[in-house]
Amino acid sequence: MKSALTRRIYFLLFGLSGILAITLLAFYIFSSPEKLTKVTLRLNWKINGDHAPFYVALDKGLFNEVGLDVEILEGSGSASTVKLIGTGSNYLGYADAGTMIKGIASGLPVKAVCTLVQMSPMAVIFLPTNPIRTPQDLKGKTIGLTSGDSLSQIFPAVLAANSISPRDVRIISFSTPWAKEKALLQGQIDAFLGYYLAQPVRLKITRDIDLEWLSFAEAGVNTLSNSIIVNTRFLREQPDLVRKFLLATQKGAKATLDNPRQAAQILSKYSTGAGLNFAACKMQIEVALKLLHTDETVNKPIGWTSSKNWEKTLELLKNYAGLRRSEEPSKYYTNDYLSNIR
Repeated sequence: MKSALTRRIYFLLFGLSGILAITLLAFYIFSSPEKLTKVTLRLNWKINGDHAPFYVALDKGLFNEVGLDVEILEGSGSASTVKLIGTGSNYLGYADAGTMIKGIASGLPVKAVCTLVQMSPMAVIFLPTNPIRTPQDLKGKTIGLTSGDSLSQIFPAVLAANSISPRDVRIISFSTPWAKEKALLQGQIDAFLGYYLAQPVRLKITRDIDLEWLSFAEAGVNTLSNSIIVNTRFLREQPDLVRKFLLATQKGAKATLDNPRQAAQILSKYSTGAGLNFAACKMQIEVALKLLHTDETVNKPIGWTSSKNWEKTLELLKNYAGLRRSEEPSKYYTNDYLSNIR
């Protein structure tokens, strides 16, 4: 009797465990993990060192952690990126703040929500054999620029701030940064407009070519620079998505600060098309990190900007770059979607 009862209990438990196993298996098969929301980020140009926070966040799965499936798209200049975001072709972008301000003045509905380059890396770049030490040395020179990029938008301010007529400088437009670099090395131009954290580093590392530069800041034009910008309608309709994207990006920037070497290893994996090896990525990142804060923002969360810095940028653009009128700084930026990541 006892043996029969034991067998019944055994078969009952075995049956229940089988049902439980089948139930769990069915749940595993038919249930799906939380669906990630797809979103694209349009960069200002090809991969550079200041893009490291995005690629670190992508590589470490930080975007996935907040429920986002992010695709990073290369750009063709800040002016183009601002237009794409403003027209709604893309919703999130990375572009120069001064170029964005001029886009807003023309009616594009965009706003900066995080600025990762808060001191201008723009420069006139030249060979040591043909130096441009002061703004006045620009007179009579032939300068190459890339059509539609942020430098071409801000360079007129450099000339105006130093009482140099545009007629005193010959400008030649090129379709790509590499074309103007080649023109300089072949002696077709005296200098080109670029980022001192980008071309001089890459050409030194990859081709052992020494370049020098006169920064726009040294010439009196130090504006806020590369920022995450958002279409304002998208910002109103998807505020939580923007917060999540910025949180992951801030974490990516913090990881870059904590371990620039690892960030360079990650960035170099994605930058094969941009001609950047590990050494070039590391040098560019080190320079970019020095531009992450101004004196007003050094103790603030990553990407947080000061109204004072926006006012200075607006003043420079009004005085020297043809900005006819400007609104209050809050028209152009907000810190409201940032997390307290330092």
